[in-house]
Amino acid sequence: GQNTTTVNNGVIHFSSIPTIGTTQSDPNNYTPESNLATLYSMARGFTNAIIPGELPYTFMVGIFSHLQNPSGILTYLEQNYQALTSKEVGLLACVAIGVLIGILMPIVGLIFCCCRCFGKCGGRMVQTNRKRSHCYCYTIFLAIFASIALAGGILNILTDEHIMGTVPYVSNVAQAAVSDTNDWKNTAVSQIETLAGPQLNFTADLVKADLGDSAVRTELGTPLRAAVEPHVQSPINTVSNISQRSLNSEISKAKTDLDSAKSDCNSLPGSPCSDIDTSVINVNVDYGTLPSIDSQIAEVQKVRNLALTSMASQAATEIHNLPDSVVTQTSATRNTVINSINTLQSQAGAQVSVITQPIKAIDVNTFYTPIANALNSIATSDIYTYAKYGLNGFAGLLILQAGLIMIALLMGGSTYKDDVPPIKRSTASNIAGYLLMAAAGLIVIFSILYCFVAIALLAVGANAEKACQGLRDQSFFSKVADAPLPNGRTVIETLINPTNSANDPTSQLFSGISISGALSACQQNQALYSALNLSKNANIASIVEGSLVNATLNTAEAQLNTISIDYSKLNVADNSTLNNLDTLKAQIDAINITNYNDLINQAKITFNITEYADTITNKAVAIRNIPNPSAAAAAAKLDSVAIQLNTTIPNTVIKPINSNLTAMNSSLQILTVNKAKLSAQITGVKNAILTWNSYVANTLPGTVHGAITAFKNKLFGYVQQYSSHLSNEMKNSVARCGPIYNAYAALALKAGCGYAVDGLGGFWFALCMCVGCFVPNCILSIKLAKYFRRMKAENLDSRKAKQMFDNNKKDPNSVQLKGFKTNNKIGPSQSPAGNTAPPPGYKAAHRGPLRPPAKRSSGHKVPIAY
Repeated sequence: GQNTTTVNNGVIHFSSIPTIGTTQSDPNNYTPESNLATLYSMARGFTNAIIPGELPYTFMVGIFSHLQNPSGILTYLEQNYQALTSKEVGLLACVAIGVLIGILMPIVGLIFCCCRCFGKCGGRMVQTNRKRSHCYCYTIFLAIFASIALAGGILNILTDEHIMGTVPYVSNVAQAAVSDTNDWKNTAVSQIETLAGPQLNFTADLVKADLGDSAVRTELGTPLRAAVEPHVQSPINTVSNISQRSLNSEISKAKTDLDSAKSDCNSLPGSPCSDIDTSVINVNVDYGTLPSIDSQIAEVQKVRNLALTSMASQAATEIHNLPDSVVTQTSATRNTVINSINTLQSQAGAQVSVITQPIKAIDVNTFYTPIANALNSIATSDIYTYAKYGLNGFAGLLILQAGLIMIALLMGGSTYKDDVPPIKRSTASNIAGYLLMAAAGLIVIFSILYCFVAIALLAVGANAEKACQGLRDQSFFSKVADAPLPNGRTVIETLINPTNSANDPTSQLFSGISISGALSACQQNQALYSALNLSKNANIASIVEGSLVNATLNTAEAQLNTISIDYSKLNVADNSTLNNLDTLKAQIDAINITNYNDLINQAKITFNITEYADTITNKAVAIRNIPNPSAAAAAAKLDSVAIQLNTTIPNTVIKPINSNLTAMNSSLQILTVNKAKLSAQITGVKNAILTWNSYVANTLPGTVHGAITAFKNKLFGYVQQYSSHLSNEMKNSVARCGPIYNAYAALALKAGCGYAVDGLGGFWFALCMCVGCFVPNCILSIKLAKYFRRMKAENLDSRKAKQMFDNNKKDPNSVQLKGFKTNNKIGPSQSPAGNTAPPPGYKAAHRGPLRPPAKRSSGHKVPIAY
């Protein structure tokens, strides 16, 4: 505003208002780590699968409609909870499954352990004689599920690093957002103060300067005089030429002065001047011999008495003094206008204070500082370090469970052989079996913890992701914040003004505001006025140009319209004068003059005034020699008369008189010849007077009004330029909210919905991968452990045993089953000579000979362990 200048005949070029410059917030979308991007995408895909579509926005609007009545919220929830559950059926199903797994697994595991302690449910260490293909199926499926669980655990470790980085990441983004918000606030205040301060004051100063005496004289008076003078010059000149020359002779004055000097001289002793004859000083004019033109002279005298020349001179003087007259006549009006401008400035200052003070009062640091301190305290506290260790331990336990299974599969699978009796399995295979049982035990023990943590994080994370999707596409704002309520107002209007007070200026200002529209506008870096669509309730053009500027201009215009000029002083003649001119014209037309030359020659002065002056001079010398104090004064008077007669009268009176008489002769001759022309001249004078008077009466007011209008337009042009500039800046430049959107996008969409929600989503999805494998891993681990651990083989019924014994005799490579002990120990009690060679794997350490199985009732079977 300080560099604002006027150029090109009053066109104001306003300087640029302050701008915010470069901002720190980066609104670009968050780009996740490359090794976790797929995990986050899977989490979002799973969320969209279990919660299809969008969140129950209609249900949310219903909640907002009952904010002022808490009991109404409960009633609404009871009547419309189906709207919520129907939208989240998939999520509720996942939660239910997780709850069942978390509750039933420990219970079933406890029952299972109790049963095994009593030799039930596979508690007897006896291997079944079923086909070994089951072992391979169990191994394959367990390897798949364990791999999934192991991947989930590893991903949990990776997301732990991401989650622990959330606090410093959000803190940095929030710090940049707060800094940008403060810069935006300060810049907006500076912009408004510039518009309503230096730029308004500069405009007001221009108006005030043009309302000053010098500017009014130059801008209004001089143009007005220039517009009037071309019309008045000809009529005034024409009227002035009709003035009569004075006929009073200086001779009479000289005679009077001589009579006075003679009287003073005769007062001396002896009356030395008694011989001076003043009667010779006379103009030898015999007026009686001239033709009588008394009637014409009387008419001329009437015109002279009207003082046409004086009136014309006065009119010319008034026209010439128009600039000064305008200055004088508009003084009070201009003071009133200046007061209106001052009022406008004070009102604008008050309006600016109303706008800027609340903005200045907003201290973002007041809200952010406690949060920043809390985040900083968290990031530097031991709890934060312990939380990191806890998360790693939490994920490490998942890796341990899956890792035990994978190690067991590796050890058992690499050492397992079908032809090795269960009791002779290798140590590695036996350890693998124990590892599988340990993994199953860990799963059972910690299943309730992991399941409930998983469902809690799933419920929070899935809904957070859906909410973020609503923020990203702005459907949350358009369908919730901008949704109409039964009271006719939107949700955001109800939140701004819950009581719907008509006296609340804030509620009136933001009535009809659209959050989604404001965000879209701010994303395009529009001015806050346009972004909030304040033109509905706070039309800047109406406020500035209407209530402030136009009110001031209307007052100023009303005052300027009172400017008037006393047109009566500009009239050259009235109707009476015009009638006298008509009579004069008639008299002149009637003049009949003959033999003017002789009569005029008789009127010439013929006496020798120089000799008479010399006589007076000699007399003065003689009187000066008289010894009397008064003699010198009397002599001086005689000298003065002598000089007057000798010099002044001949040069200034006699010659002009004779010349005038000669000219009069010529003029009268011309008058005689050109009476018609003289009559036309008088008609021209009359017409000039009529033309001028008509101009004064009809055209001059319009000319004056035009000059005043041009002056007003220039004055008001400044104000209107400013109001237009102010309106344009408010709509397009003041408080551009792009930095606010950038801060919002960086903090809410990037840091919140990007970094934080992605980390949470990756964590719960990886955890759910592990939890989902708990049941198959536990069951398959217990099943497969039978094939890896050392244990006894199952007992056979007598029929199958005898059949195997008989077949064994025929098969030289088969084991010779001679008998079984009652304690179910299998093996020869002795090695009788002559028997066939023992089968592979048979050792001489077995005690006792092979004996046939004990005879039992048909169909009786020994219990078999599975």
